[in-house]
Amino acid sequence: MLEWIEKCWKHIVVEPSVLILDSLSVHKMAEIADVLACTGTSVLYVPGGCTGVAQPLDVGVMSPVEQHIRRLNSSRSVGRPKQVTPAYRRREIFERAMEGLRFISADTVKNSFHKAGPFMPYGPPNNAAGSPIDWSRDSVVDYTEIVEEVAV
Repeated sequence: MLEWIEKCWKHIVVEPSVLILDSLSVHKMAEIADVLACTGTSVLYVPGGCTGVAQPLDVGVMSPVEQHIRRLNSSRSVGRPKQVTPAYRRREIFERAMEGLRFISADTVKNSFHKAGPFMPYGPPNNAAGSPIDWSRDSVVDYTEIVEEVAV
């Protein structure tokens, strides 16, 4: 997680920002929170069992990709190399994931947010033409209250 923050997030984050993470223990480490705070990022944790509501891409996009990878794994040819190195296996998984992502359309992504509910905004944060969301500070939704209500 620290490597991802340093190599990716740090270079794209626009202060102030909110990062919504699941409740995985590594995400809740004090060191992670400190590094994110230094980038001007606040963190919201999704309570267990609320992924489908608070992380629509996890359900609408990643789930079909994972299913695709499982299908490919179950139909592997018998003739694959007997000695599979970790590097070979990582490359194979990466290629299957990228192949699965090719099947995900922009409509699939939008529908993931629509199915999650009206409180999940999507679109550019600069109110570009066609964006259905008013991204001004006054219109930002407090997800913590919504997620707590759904979790109850």
